[in-house]
Amino acid sequence: MNDTRQHAHSLIDRVPETQLCGPIVDPVATALRHAPLDDEPETEDDVAEARAWLH
Repeated sequence: MNDTRQHAHSLIDRVPETQLCGPIVDPVATALRHAPLDDEPETEDDVAEARAWLH
């Protein structure tokens, strides 16, 4: 085994097992889940811009 690979293995071996076995977390999904809801009312301009963007 080369030195770089051996070094990587030794670093991984130092990580507590509880951190290795946890779920993989998507940081974007987490941020979206914790973001506040947009409670600002839609205006006619908002709807028109959205429709124009979709076409």
